[in-house]
Amino acid sequence: METKVFSPCFFLGANTANGFYPLTKELLRQGDDIRLYLIKGGPGTGKSTLMKAVCHRAQQEEIEFERIYCSSDPDSLDGVYLPSLHAAVLDATPPHPFELKFPGIRGRLVDMGQCWNTDLLGKNAGEILRLTRANSEAHGACQRFLSAAGRLQSERMQLALPDTDLLRVIRHAKRICARVLPERETKSVVTRRFLSACTPKGEVFFYETLCGLCEQIVAVEDDIGAVSAAFMQTVLHEAVDRGLSVIACPCILRPDGIPEHILIPELKLGFVTSNAYHIAPDAAEKTVSASRFTDAQAAKAHKNRFSFYRKAQAELLDGAIEKLEQAKALHDRLEAHYIAAMDFGKTEKIKLDLLEELFENAE
Repeated sequence: METKVFSPCFFLGANTANGFYPLTKELLRQGDDIRLYLIKGGPGTGKSTLMKAVCHRAQQEEIEFERIYCSSDPDSLDGVYLPSLHAAVLDATPPHPFELKFPGIRGRLVDMGQCWNTDLLGKNAGEILRLTRANSEAHGACQRFLSAAGRLQSERMQLALPDTDLLRVIRHAKRICARVLPERETKSVVTRRFLSACTPKGEVFFYETLCGLCEQIVAVEDDIGAVSAAFMQTVLHEAVDRGLSVIACPCILRPDGIPEHILIPELKLGFVTSNAYHIAPDAAEKTVSASRFTDAQAAKAHKNRFSFYRKAQAELLDGAIEKLEQAKALHDRLEAHYIAAMDFGKTEKIKLDLLEELFENAE
């Protein structure tokens, strides 16, 4: 019977208010000894299937691994990270900007394009070009919607700040940290991953990852973000000062800003922002409401503006999701052309060779 190894799921890149936002450096900074297997090839060439085979093998051998999903198709894998093997298998086709630092020494390119029937693809070149351009246009429109939604999010936060007692938020966060965060004589490492993303299926939040890594969850209920930002910034500083390693999870509407969620796997502890797009799970041990730090009477003066911003932002996010749905439909049609032109006997050999090389020294 196959032993179940828990494998957390994340996005390593996402469509955001700042465009497609890759966190590729998060893997590359693991050190020069990491082996990168970068898969090249168009849609439908078997990249995700190959990575699923890597996951299956790691599961069989009870090797820790992390699944990295594609925000443009959350049913498809973009990568697999195997920390104990110092290895990662990654989709390296645009917009994923992966390159080999030490070609032939620390990993290699895995070219699925060698399995194409280029003559057959050439016969459908016009349609393939048209679908590719349309797909790119849909992604561009999605990012414009998200950019506008991000600006509205900033407006909402700026409007709320004068009526928010940030000092109370910080003091409250520090009291919680004093109770739950021990001191460590180690150097803190901050790793960034997207725990949620805007996808063709709507907002996808990896609840199983949160609950699998964290037995204790502190949730900050905050639809606007002013309170949760101050809270999470304090938690991040406190954790780092105590020598704790954390996974900091950005928000797609402000990916360069303060993390929306903070996970501390070594303590099995997580701090999450709960809002209209991702509700805190029932497993949350403690809930902090933003309302306790807000001057409700003063905020009433901006009630209509808050309502407008909230509705407009929701419509913009719906527009982004609609464009991602269109892009996914176009991608599926592209896939059909490539699948018809693939020699899957060759892809099977590529898969078997990769699995043997990847796991040859696994203990």
